[in-house]
Amino acid sequence: MQLFLKEVPFEACGGLELREEIQVTIAAQACLLVLKMPYPRYKRVRRVLVYPFAFVPKTQHLYDPNQPPTPDRPAAGQAWLDGVVVLGWEEVKDGAQAIDDGHNVVFHEFAHMLDAEDGRMDGIPVVDSSASYHTWVTQWSAQFAEHVRRVDANESTLLDPYGATNRAEFFAVATEAFFEIPDQLRTDQPGLYALLSEFFKLDPALLLGATGSTGVA
Repeated sequence: MQLFLKEVPFEACGGLELREEIQVTIAAQACLLVLKMPYPRYKRVRRVLVYPFAFVPKTQHLYDPNQPPTPDRPAAGQAWLDGVVVLGWEEVKDGAQAIDDGHNVVFHEFAHMLDAEDGRMDGIPVVDSSASYHTWVTQWSAQFAEHVRRVDANESTLLDPYGATNRAEFFAVATEAFFEIPDQLRTDQPGLYALLSEFFKLDPALLLGATGSTGVA
């Protein structure tokens, strides 16, 4: 956390006063993801922008005269390939307090930044070896395909259906579940849990069983 706070600049937006509480809360959650991973990580993160609440992203849309314009919806967070992470402080606090609901915007956006370490957000993060890469691509693709199938079939899913959008979102959504509801994920999707446990070098379900806790934040 100390290295993260030293190396990553924070910027308050939308009238928010940048306080130590904000920086420490975000850094603590972001660094939990890399607790057991070799340093340095988050090498692409250049800065963190924090708004008071969910914000409306500044996006450019292709003009289609045959379609009415679609208004941008407020977002709790965004991760940009150029190294900027944008967060809504109210949503960050909610995620830190609700530690076992399967949703955490900091986990989600910083999972994207881990994914982006090879220059792409494609659900394939940098892994330890070529053998691990092959295993990840093969097994991860199968897990993603199964999630998409279940969402398309309107089946109940432990993971947020938003993870069916693409492989990058699947990685981010799965990371949220891995740290927030590990027992449920291990029971529901043991193959996915094993992949994430190998990548993050953590077994949060085992840790929670040892501590008697109900969540990780």
